[in-house]
Amino acid sequence: PHADQQRLFPSVGLRATAHASRWSEVVKILRYVSIIWLQNFLCMAGYLVVSMRTNQYLSQEYVSVINVLLPIDNAFMVLSNAITVFCPQNYAVGKTKRLKDFLFLSISLGLAYSVVCIAAYAGLGKWYFGRLFDDPVIVANGAQFWMWYSLGFPFLSAVCTVRYYLDAVGLSRFALLSGVGELIGNLICATWVIPRIGNVGRSIAYPVGWMLAAVLLFAAYFGTRKKIYQFNTAITRE
Repeated sequence: PHADQQRLFPSVGLRATAHASRWSEVVKILRYVSIIWLQNFLCMAGYLVVSMRTNQYLSQEYVSVINVLLPIDNAFMVLSNAITVFCPQNYAVGKTKRLKDFLFLSISLGLAYSVVCIAAYAGLGKWYFGRLFDDPVIVANGAQFWMWYSLGFPFLSAVCTVRYYLDAVGLSRFALLSGVGELIGNLICATWVIPRIGNVGRSIAYPVGWMLAAVLLFAAYFGTRKKIYQFNTAITRE
C-alpha cells in the first residue's frame, strides 16, 4: 500500500521521506547533545567531590590559592577548534593521510605548548603569588600548587586533541571516556589521596583525572583506528 501510494501521489511520498529524514537528524542531534552533556556532568561531579574534600581537609591558606590560574592553558582549545574545522571534511572524502598527519601535528604542538605552560607555572609561581599576597605561607602554597598542577598539561593537551578528533570522525560516543577518566581520577584523589598527603593530593587531582582520560581516549583511538581509516578504495586518499 505504501508503494502504491507513492506511485499515485509521489509528492506525498517525498514529503513523508523528507519528514522522516528530518526526525532522523533531530534524533542524531539529541543523541550527540546528550553525550556531551553527560561527559560534562561526569567532569563536574568529579570536580565537586574534590572541592568538598578540599574544604574538609585542607587549610584556608591553601584553599585561597587553588583558583588563581593563568589563562595560558586556554590555547589548548585552539587545537580542539582546529580539529573540528579541518578533520570532518577530510574524513568525509577519505583523505586518511591528511587526517593522520594533522592528528600527529596537533598532538605534537599540544605537547610542545604544554612544556611552555609547565615552565611558566613552575618558574613564575613564587613571583606571581608574591605580587598578590603578603603571607609567605600562602605564597609558598601557591608556588607548590602551580608546580604540581602544571604537570597535568601534557595530558590535558592529549585530551583536547584526541577527544575532539574522535568526535570529528563520527565517534562522538567516546567523548564519554573523557568524563569517565576525569571522574575516576578525581574520585581517587578525593577519597584516598587528599586525606593522606594533603595539599599535594589536591594539586594533582585534576592532572590525575586528565591522565586517566587521556589513557582511555588513546585506547579508544587505537581500538577504532582500523574503522576510522577503512574507506572505500574508490575514494581518493591524500
